[in-house]
Amino acid sequence: MKRKLFIVLALLGVAFTSLAQVDWTCSFVKTGDATGEAVFKAVMSPGWHLYASDAEGVPAPLKISFENGAFESDGRLEADKGVTVAVDELTGCRQTWWADSVTIVKKFRNLRNVEVIKGSIRYSACDNNSCMPPKRLDFILKVPSHDTRQARALRPE
Repeated sequence: MKRKLFIVLALLGVAFTSLAQVDWTCSFVKTGDATGEAVFKAVMSPGWHLYASDAEGVPAPLKISFENGAFESDGRLEADKGVTVAVDELTGCRQTWWADSVTIVKKFRNLRNVEVIKGSIRYSACDNNSCMPPKRLDFILKVPSHDTRQARALRPE
């Protein structure tokens, strides 16, 4: 009996986790001799949304961090679309999010002699009924020597 209950709970956990999945891809585009852009694309499961970096009172607002390197950035993340804004009725917090998908770009300068850029993405996703625990993804972006694009899928740890 305990074994059957464990199997059912395990299957429900797998099914629940798959509902909240956010698939990430990342790439690096060299835009000049010493400039480039890190491009992150998130695709959310139907009904789920990804919280933006300025969301208040959420499990983990989006945070994309970069390890210190011999490069400069402008400090901003630019999204390809605006966020949905709502005030949570229980907490009164201003929440911002994207649904469906979003592409986020970070610009870099002084990339001479930079071969890779390392960092991490921390995020949380929710639907109207529940939220998944915060996830963290580590990434390594290879900086091409010329104007090319390199992309790969990321999976949470």
